[in-house]
Amino acid sequence: MSTSNNDIRKRMKRRRSRLSLDEQYHSATALFNQFQRSPWAFSGSSVAIYLPHLGEINTWPMIHHFWRRHTALFLPCITEHGANNTKLQFSRFQPNTTMRQNHFGILEPSSSYPFNWIAISKRLSVIFC
Repeated sequence: MSTSNNDIRKRMKRRRSRLSLDEQYHSATALFNQFQRSPWAFSGSSVAIYLPHLGEINTWPMIHHFWRRHTALFLPCITEHGANNTKLQFSRFQPNTTMRQNHFGILEPSSSYPFNWIAISKRLSVIFC
C-alpha cells in the first residue's frame, strides 16, 4: 500500500502535536547535543535551516550556534509563479532579517526576489531539514 507525502506530513504533524512541552524541549536538547558532535557543526560557509513551526523540533540553538560562528544562514521560502505553481527557494537569514508569514502561516524572510535568493544545489554547504 502506497502512502502519499501529504499523508505522511499529516501523520507526523499529529504526532508532533501530541508531544508535551517537556518532550519537545528534551528532543531539541538531544538534537543540539548530537549536532555539536557532528562535523556539520563546524563546517560549511552557507547553511540552510528551518524555523520551528507547529511543534517541529526547535532549531534555534543551532541557529544561534551558526550566527556565533558567522556562518551564512538561509531559510526556505516559497515563491509563487502563477496559480498552483510554487517553488522552494532559500533566502539569507540574519538576526535583523524582517520576516513575514507565507500562505501556510510559516515565517520566512520578507526580502524581495531575486536579490536575496540562492539556488539550492549551487551554494549551500549544509541543509538541515
